[in-house]
Amino acid sequence: LVRMWVEAHGESAHTGSQSWQDGTKGANAIEALTRFIGALSGIQLEETHSAFPGYAFKHTPTLIEGGSGESIVPDTARVLVDARLLPNHNNEAYIGQMTALAKKFERKKMRFDTTIKTNIPGVVIAPDERIVQILKQLDEEVMGIRPALRGSGPASEGYMFIKSGIPTICGFGAEGDGAHADDEYLKLDSLPKVLEMYVRAAIELTG
Repeated sequence: LVRMWVEAHGESAHTGSQSWQDGTKGANAIEALTRFIGALSGIQLEETHSAFPGYAFKHTPTLIEGGSGESIVPDTARVLVDARLLPNHNNEAYIGQMTALAKKFERKKMRFDTTIKTNIPGVVIAPDERIVQILKQLDEEVMGIRPALRGSGPASEGYMFIKSGIPTICGFGAEGDGAHADDEYLKLDSLPKVLEMYVRAAIELTG
């Protein structure tokens, strides 16, 4: 996961002034930022990863801020871009591409700054790790399903354990769907079953 603010800095002016009409004063940061956002589709990281079937690189503008008054040419505007990268993608290379893209929209009265809010790596563990096999067996026994061994798209703190050499399962929990969308739900009857699996897995892992 990379989250970064991209901020455009222009020049304020009164929207009814002669200087704005004739172009001698003012540079609209919102207009410049929208051009940058429109160019985001030009950044592509094509590689996929076998542990994440159905996933590919994707970045999404999720927050936008700008302007200070109804009759003021905005001199600042910024957008937060949320980027999801796979374990074989290079976060720093992506950040470099984003910074270079922003610089392309700089003009005499317009400059761009980038600020990294979040930068965590994509990680993966082997499917034959003990924790994987224990939970796979418990899933079959308790839930009566044969689980798919695949990566989990949302980011979590699991990468800190994995990077420290502690195999960690991410995305294993109660049944439900629709996260951060309409009709997000959780199946309450799955909670005691998942709790049972957590406890039994902990007992087995500790011998």
